[in-house]
Amino acid sequence: MNKLLQFSMLKKLTISLITILLVSSPIFSKITFDFDVLDRTLKLGETVKIGITCNRKILKPTAWFAGRSWKINYVEKIGHTYHYVLYAGLSRYLEPKVYNCVLTLPLKNSSFKKTFSFDIRDGKFPYGTVALPKVKKSLANNTKQLSKESQLITSKFGSTSKHRQNKKLTSPFILPAKGNFSSEFGKHRKYKGTKKSSSKHSGLDIANVEGTEIVASHDGIVIMSESLKSHGLSIMIDHGFGIKTIYNHMSKLKVKHGDIVTQGQLIGKMGTTGISTGSHLHWGLGVQNVRVNPLYWVNTRSLYTD
Repeated sequence: MNKLLQFSMLKKLTISLITILLVSSPIFSKITFDFDVLDRTLKLGETVKIGITCNRKILKPTAWFAGRSWKINYVEKIGHTYHYVLYAGLSRYLEPKVYNCVLTLPLKNSSFKKTFSFDIRDGKFPYGTVALPKVKKSLANNTKQLSKESQLITSKFGSTSKHRQNKKLTSPFILPAKGNFSSEFGKHRKYKGTKKSSSKHSGLDIANVEGTEIVASHDGIVIMSESLKSHGLSIMIDHGFGIKTIYNHMSKLKVKHGDIVTQGQLIGKMGTTGISTGSHLHWGLGVQNVRVNPLYWVNTRSLYTD
């Protein structure tokens, strides 16, 4: 075989190999999305979860749902597939009705939208009154201090999550303390004989004797460890993905701001500091600055990825 023929055959073989590579390359393949919606019918205080996969990188994906914008978090890349997740909290103050969730998914040279509808039902929260001891009423009547602390806590819940940004949540949250549930999430509470306004309870109260151990409900980083007059000795932990937990009314703090904690690690002791009727822990959970029922995150295994 002459050299010219050999070169021609080699050139054709090279072109054929390049063609195969181009056809099989994800860069030249059709854009594909896949969506995994946890539940389309939910109650106030629960959480919307939508898993998203795409064979292209999505650039700053967002969602518009229940009158506000939500961040869609990058999870990981497996092979040529990018994985993302949306966690959106359902406020206890939302009007029960059908809401559309519009996903905006920008790619390098194009952008896509996808809409899902969710039937949001009433949480059917109970009513109750709170009778504070005389020594605690002055704290409840200090509306200026209450407002100051509420603003601080809201700003912490709304801060950008920096911990575990590119790691999956693979295991459920755990209860942070042993005891009786003395006031459930969403309960309409009126404080007798005080200026403190009635509200729907933003967390779960767990009652037990003073000194009962309190542990981190999941891995994270401590973003607040302070003594507050109204909320008592308080800790907040950032778990990534816009998810944060708060622990109030403690008697002792065992971690400080900036500490990395693991699920089940001791973070404090139960007490009755701040506006409290007795020894208990107020445990709250926020999803992108919306307070939700923390028990939903304990009991709903499908919120997590394998």
